Amino acid sequence: MELFSSYVKIPADYLPVEARSIHDECKGSPMVISLIGSLISESGRCRQTQRQSGRWQYYLQNLKTRRYSKFKKQLSYEHESVMGAVQMSVDNLDEVDKDKYEKLAVFLDDDPIPIKTLEILWKVDKYEVEDTMNNFLKKCLVSCEADSTKDSLVYTLHDLQLDYLKNKLRDDPDKEKTLHKDFVEEYIRLAEGQFEKMTCDGYIFSHLGYHLQMGGLTPLFPDIYLNLGYVEANLKATGPVDILSDYRKYKMFIMGEDFEHEEALQDFEDFCRTAGAKMQGNNDTDIVQLGLMEEQESHVYLAAQRMADMRPE
Repeated sequence: MELFSSYVKIPADYLPVEARSIHDECKGSPMVISLIGSLISESGRCRQTQRQSGRWQYYLQNLKTRRYSKFKKQLSYEHESVMGAVQMSVDNLDEVDKDKYEKLAVFLDDDPIPIKTLEILWKVDKYEVEDTMNNFLKKCLVSCEADSTKDSLVYTLHDLQLDYLKNKLRDDPDKEKTLHKDFVEEYIRLAEGQFEKMTCDGYIFSHLGYHLQMGGLTPLFPDIYLNLGYVEANLKATGPVDILSDYRKYKMFIMGEDFEHEEALQDFEDFCRTAGAKMQGNNDTDIVQLGLMEEQESHVYLAAQRMADMRPE
């Protein structure tokens, strides 16, 4: 009960009986209490107003009646309570913010989300991102932490909040596919179709393969992952670990339906394994020079030669 008390600024002994009922209904789940506590705290400016607010009974009834039977996934009782609390908080958003929050379903569990990534997802500027996320923070719909490497904030969703968002898409796979497709295509639009110029936002180079697959954009795999300019940008941003993982994970997509890119994939994978560490965090390293040190029949050598030919004299 102390957690409720801290949110609504009412001593625990003076909380209404519904507070205890909510606590018992959700089995003391800190997430449910924080979500409902934040909603209650917005309903009135003084302690008496908050204590007497009919919202206590309203949220208790909502918590009792939401059982999410439409979801295919079998939920535990505690999980159901959290889902109900999340939905109540989402229902309390205006339509614009609700749409933004639901788009967060494109992300994976425990992934820090940089501000720049949200600018691209929502197609807004950083100030709108900050204002929106501050609103979500107040409602306990997201968390944030400092990214010491970039002197900025990154945001995260609890896995149960992400479960709620992904469960909403469970019966509408086309909508989920469209979310991922639009997300990737916005990166490509901003890069003017040049994969090597994709925004280095601290996110996409580690997750592009996932979004390509989820968005039904698998034909783009060889165009991107066998593009030496993209490989250079990726290696300088994240090092060889992520791209080597993608080469293994998405091997079938990169090779093509007729395995026409099988040799090229092997050449690029070998190159990233040997030269990747030299590229990481070193903007002065020239991938063309490294590529031209490969065997002349290597697909990496040929790609480096094409890049060299395109450079001004």
